[in-house]
Amino acid sequence: MKRSLLIITVALSLLTACREARYPIDEPAIVKIDTRLLGKWVALEKRDNILGAADYDMVYKVTKQSDNKYKIIYKDGKKKRGEKTTAYLSDINNELFLNVYVDGDSSGYLFLKIISIDADKIVMTGIADTTMEQLTSPSQVRERITKNLHNPLFYKDTVEMDRVK
Repeated sequence: MKRSLLIITVALSLLTACREARYPIDEPAIVKIDTRLLGKWVALEKRDNILGAADYDMVYKVTKQSDNKYKIIYKDGKKKRGEKTTAYLSDINNELFLNVYVDGDSSGYLFLKIISIDADKIVMTGIADTTMEQLTSPSQVRERITKNLHNPLFYKDTVEMDRVK
């Protein structure tokens, strides 16, 4: 249950075809945080409630954990407590990727390519390569992503998030 909540927390439903990689892109984190990611965000994912009305109540709070890491808390609008995870950025040929740590039955990393960031919106896409879990080092993860950096089949779905605060 905790594992599925963390996957939903960070990747929403866009990473359903992706399994966690055992290794991040970089280890340790070397890219400084991008302050544009800090704040409270709501996913523009529409979910129909039992009355047929749309809900947009999945909220993500991103704060600075260190100079290179973020703390992310997911909170469903109906719950008082949220799930927590950590994340950090990696740069591959001037493209930013968020390495999101998922703790659970099989701990690992999910990767979100940041398509655009501005003051009020983030657009991201997930990596759809189901073989990421077979890689045996951060250098292999970086190599695989670099090789497929501009391959649209390497990515799955796009998610937009709006700033709430």
